[in-house]
Amino acid sequence: MRRRHAFTLIELLVVVAVVGLLAALLLPAVQSAREAARRAQCLNNLKQLGIALSNYHSRYNAIVPGAIHDRGRVPAGSLSGQQMTPWAVMLLAELEQQAVLNSFNFELGSYGPIALKMPGFSANSTVMATKLGVYQCPTDRSSACRFTGAYPGEPVTGVAMSRGNYAANWGNTTWLQTDVGQGGEGVFLDSPFGNADDLSFTSLIDGLSTTVFISEMLQGSEGDARGLPWLAIPCSNTYMCIFTPNSDVDKLGMSKHGDIMMTGDLCISEPGRKLPCQAGDPVSGAWFNASRSRHPGGVHSLMGDGSTRFIKETIAPRVWDAIHSIRGGEIVDAGAL
Repeated sequence: MRRRHAFTLIELLVVVAVVGLLAALLLPAVQSAREAARRAQCLNNLKQLGIALSNYHSRYNAIVPGAIHDRGRVPAGSLSGQQMTPWAVMLLAELEQQAVLNSFNFELGSYGPIALKMPGFSANSTVMATKLGVYQCPTDRSSACRFTGAYPGEPVTGVAMSRGNYAANWGNTTWLQTDVGQGGEGVFLDSPFGNADDLSFTSLIDGLSTTVFISEMLQGSEGDARGLPWLAIPCSNTYMCIFTPNSDVDKLGMSKHGDIMMTGDLCISEPGRKLPCQAGDPVSGAWFNASRSRHPGGVHSLMGDGSTRFIKETIAPRVWDAIHSIRGGEIVDAGAL
């Protein structure tokens, strides 16, 4: 009879050790390849947004407004009875989302003309539940936004809205885009998006290639407003360069704990996920948030000319500020980005 050979215990342990070693060596490479693919998708999304912004400008000879306010330059408040339809909704036609666009009631807008009742939200809640791939960066989680507390009231409670990962450059101070403090870095410098709705590419004296239009942001959880493309809630689809990329320390020292949101209901602080926040004064307008991503070392940003850059989180604050103003007169060396 032929004798059957079997593995000894030592041989088995050696095989297991070799397999474990190979897995340990290969895992970082696999993870790196996956992250590279995710970063490529995020970058491609930004390029599509760049094309959409350019097409919008060609159609209307204007930069898409940061939000439709209806009543003057400075919005009276997020529940004041204004449309408050944000830029991400107004770009739908240029992003080949005609079906979604046709379903959106632009007459009412995202909020609607009746303060606190928010008929626009009720009319457009189905559209707001639509998840658009062009707004998603696969490096981040994909989470729905659902208001469950007293804010902002029964008309919106319980409706799940899709989120996104791209935010418009709202300038260097706060949501109201006013000076914060006397002189120096606290003076507001005009940005491509915000309360003014009459800007065009010719308004950017500093140049399209050195001005950030859109950058990455992280999606919040539950009722946290961050990463919400459908409503012009402060800090939902906008950011301020008061923070450098991925930072939670603002340059003016106004925040002790990351982003400052309008109310506590809109802020779910998650420091471990780079989403620290605190509730601010609900009527002051002194709300601001940062551009952040899950990519190691920085964030992807879209410039006004449609080009994209990976901005390192070690960028000098003065350079970060300079590429967010549209007519500050700064001279930016491309090598400093």
